[in-house]
This record gives sequence, structure tokens and C-alpha cells, in this order.
Amino acid sequence: MSADKQQARSALLAVRSAFPRGHSSAGQRLGCTLPPLQEEGAGAAAGGSSPAMNAPRHPPTTLSIAVAFDLICPWCLIGGRHLATAMAQLREERPDVQVAVEWRSTPLIPGTPLEGLPYRAFYVARLGSPQAVAMRQAQVRAAAQEAGLTLALERIETFPSTLLAHRLVRFAREQQGAGAASRLVESLFTRYFVQGQDIGDAGVLREALSACGIATPGGEHAALHHDLEWLPALDDGPEASLRGATGVPHFVFDGTQAAAGAVPPAALLRAMYRALARSVDA
Repeated sequence: MSADKQQARSALLAVRSAFPRGHSSAGQRLGCTLPPLQEEGAGAAAGGSSPAMNAPRHPPTTLSIAVAFDLICPWCLIGGRHLATAMAQLREERPDVQVAVEWRSTPLIPGTPLEGLPYRAFYVARLGSPQAVAMRQAQVRAAAQEAGLTLALERIETFPSTLLAHRLVRFAREQQGAGAASRLVESLFTRYFVQGQDIGDAGVLREALSACGIATPGGEHAALHHDLEWLPALDDGPEASLRGATGVPHFVFDGTQAAAGAVPPAALLRAMYRALARSVDA
């Protein structure tokens, strides 16, 4: 068996392991189990003026946003940019609101070998043909451009295991707060989808930590691997609370409103205002 056929076989086995027979793949995007672009929760507003128009002044308040994500999912990067746009508009309209974002790890394919898989072979096995991969990537690129992103999918060589990266994101949040975790998530998305780096590689992860100013036990030259005692697990704590979501990205606002998929900024902003209204009425 040739090396290419062996790689394709390994990729196909990984796909079948992640998506067992009987599991529908409809709506998935490049490894992301993506629901239809719709909002969840009652009273979704469609169109119309901004919810803040003619709104009375409010006392200072905090809005919490939990985001279920995986670093291999381009829709999570796109959804994150839409969220940033919505948050910027909320700051203009409601400067009294303090927003706290918490990225919650949801590895889609945790069984990926630690060394990763050949990127192209994986997606050909996943989607069925090179033509199907090209069509899917064109869709992703178009959506990314609308969000102000230019992806370099052609530069990616390795479909990575993201488990170590996710554990480092949780470590950053626990040790330095949500802001540090958000910086690391952004850095890892950029390294993977824009620079084509292998974010399962310990050296790449170490560079990302250093660039984000996140210190780890042993210093910046210490090796990174899964057996380190200081690395938090992903199977307990807040990471588990959004795993009932049917896909990523999945946004939950103050625990009362949710949006599934890479929905536009306007939809996310409406969900924010509905969550704020619920907190006032409570």
C-alpha cells in the first residue's frame, strides 16, 4: 500500500471514529458539527432598528457570554469575529455593560492522533472527493471574507489534535483570566487558518503562549506534553456545561439566550439585548 493510500486510510478511520454510522453529517462544515444558521430562544427579532434605539439609561451591569468552540472549526473563527463586531456595537450603544467572554473547549474529534493527520487526505476522506473539499472550502472562504478574514487553507499541511491546545486555553483562563484565554484562542486560530501552522505541535503552542504573555511552570523553554501535572483536564468543570450543544460555535448569553452557528453580528446583538432584558426582569 502506498504512503498516500495509507494516509487516506488513516484519515478515513479517524472520520468514522468521530462520526459513527447513523450520525448525520448534514450541515457540518470542515469538521464542525454546524447547526443551521438560526437563533435559539424565544422572540428572535428579524431586521428592524437597533434594540438600543430610544432605550432609557441603565445601571451598570455585566453580560456573560460562553462560547463552545473547537480550534479546527473555521466557523468558530468566523463566529468569533461576528461576536467581536456585535460586542463593539453593544459598547457604543450600552457603554454601561461590561461583557465577559468565556471560551469553552469542545473538541470535535478528540480521537485524532497526537501527531495529527494529513490535512488534505483527511478532508477528502471526510467529504468524499477533492471536488467536494474544494466546494466546501470556497464556501468557508466566502463567509470568512464577509467577516473581514482571509484564510490560507492551502497552506495547512496537518489536521491537528487540539487536545493539548484546549488544555492550555483552560490553563490560561484559570491562571490569568478570560482575557488571556481569549488572546490565546485568537492566536491559535490565526496560526492555523491564516498561517497554516500545526497547532498540535508543542513548539507552535509554546510560541503562541509566549506571544500572548502566558507563563507556564518550568519557564518558556520547558517541554509541553499531555503528561504535565499542571495541565487541567477538559472533562469536568465549566467545559462540560455546553457539551449539550449540537454544534460549534454555540453562544450562550447570561445562561438564558443562545445562538447556534456562525450567525451574523446583528443576530448576536439581538440575543445580547434579550439576555440583558431578562436580567433586568429577574
